[in-house]
Amino acid sequence: MSDENAPEVAPPSTQDPAARAAAEGPGSVKLSRGRFILDVVLVRIRFLGLFVVVGLVAAQWDRIIAHWEKWTRPAAEHAGESSGVEYFCPMHPQIVRAEPGSCPLCGMPLSRRRRGEGGELPAGVLARVQLSPYRIAQGGVRTAAVEARPLVREVASVGFIEVDERREKRIAARVAGRVDGVSVDFTGLKVVEGDPLLSLYSPELLSTQEALLSSARLLAAVEKSGSGGGDLERARRVLDASRERLLQWGLGPDQVDAVLTSGETRNHVTVRSPLSGTVLEKKVQIGQYVMEGADLYRIADLSKVWVRARIFPADLPLARIGAPVEAVAEGFPGETFRGTVVFVDAVVDPATRTVGVRMDLDNPGGRLLPGMYVTARIRVPVAELEPFASRAVPPVASAPAPDAAYWTCTMHPEVVATGPGRCPKCAMDLVEKAMGAGETIQWWCPMHPEVTADHAGEKCSKCGGMDLVPRILAVRPAGSVPAVPEPAVIDTGTRKVVYRESSPGVFDAVEVVLGPRADGWYPVIAGVAVGDRVVAAGAFLVDAETRLNPSAAAAYFGASGSPSAAPGHEKGK
Repeated sequence: MSDENAPEVAPPSTQDPAARAAAEGPGSVKLSRGRFILDVVLVRIRFLGLFVVVGLVAAQWDRIIAHWEKWTRPAAEHAGESSGVEYFCPMHPQIVRAEPGSCPLCGMPLSRRRRGEGGELPAGVLARVQLSPYRIAQGGVRTAAVEARPLVREVASVGFIEVDERREKRIAARVAGRVDGVSVDFTGLKVVEGDPLLSLYSPELLSTQEALLSSARLLAAVEKSGSGGGDLERARRVLDASRERLLQWGLGPDQVDAVLTSGETRNHVTVRSPLSGTVLEKKVQIGQYVMEGADLYRIADLSKVWVRARIFPADLPLARIGAPVEAVAEGFPGETFRGTVVFVDAVVDPATRTVGVRMDLDNPGGRLLPGMYVTARIRVPVAELEPFASRAVPPVASAPAPDAAYWTCTMHPEVVATGPGRCPKCAMDLVEKAMGAGETIQWWCPMHPEVTADHAGEKCSKCGGMDLVPRILAVRPAGSVPAVPEPAVIDTGTRKVVYRESSPGVFDAVEVVLGPRADGWYPVIAGVAVGDRVVAAGAFLVDAETRLNPSAAAAYFGASGSPSAAPGHEKGK
């Protein structure tokens, strides 16, 4: 057979893998599989390595950014850091500089301190926090001025109506006898002073009238005989004694005079009402024999009644003798009964830990009945309570002159000037504003509020001669007290704190002494003054920023300290 007819053999590279493996033998198959597995492992290792690198970068991102900012920061800032000191304005803590100079807001020389060291807080300031305008808008933080308000404190208590014991009379039999007639025969009737109540037959009354007539005849005989003065005086004393005995038994002067004039005795005595009022009890019947001293009627004047109520010891300052009272009853909706406090118990009930209070209440028409429940409210102006009552009341500001005015900034109302100019904070033109009633201009030191003056040109004696700045002072009118709104107060359990705005965006935590809440406001005893601005909305957010994240607030302190502040600071982070 010739070679031309032999089958052609394909090159190894173009052969089928299985055929090639069969041609190369078992060792070549194992080598190919090993290379394939190695390639797969290397690919997975590269993916795992990429994930590890991404995780490390994410975990150290803040450090990387810090190093990047450090490397890209201008050389001037590096020089400031190397010195380890910085300069700040005690008046405006947000002003921080790397070099000495003056504050652009108030002109005070900047104070030196170690970098990162918090400045010494003014006396009475517990903490200080500064928030960026973005954070203030985001948290809905709003401020309100401490106002002088005529607050009225109120305590309410449920009481019940009682008869005024001073307007109640019990009619008793002054002589033993038999009831022969009853003019007032059932309870609830209204009587007038002097009205007859009943007719009483008494044998003792006859003998006493006979003694009265005998005494009168004896006196007439002595006068007729012209006897000496001793006998005449003795006869008059006997007549007066008999007359007084009949009066004590209930006979009226006219009845006694009628017996003397007629010379005849009467065997019945008429018992009359000693006051005008309502019959509350009737204890006799016709034909009943009564002994001397027996109760016949109980009559009370219900034009004024008592209200007995109980209050807690904390409300005792309101329960002053003479304090006005307003009471309402369910049976008379929309109607108010007025009265005053007349008595306060001297001890606290150990069972209820309350104190009894008795009140006089006007009861026109006698509509409030004994035993009826009412809600009594005692309302007292806070200015009449201690410690405000014992304080000297500042003079009331006189009405300002018709042309009295001052200049202020619409963007920064705390900026006040006595003439036209520009705002030192935003360079806007100041606008003229008329002086309101009860307002006056006072010059003061914002760093030392106790340093004040009533005219311009004075300097603060405590902070290196800083010029006093003007402010509008609302003079407290009589009957009003300094007050802060209820949402402005942070009660920690051990003390009460408000956040006072010392400068735009800077809030000082100040401990305050407050009186009990009244009308949604707290009267201020100490801590802040009228005119100070406190956080009225968002106080809890400012407090949380101070307590939980002080570093975030402190970071913004240097936001305006350098023209090349970090972008994150510019955003208020």
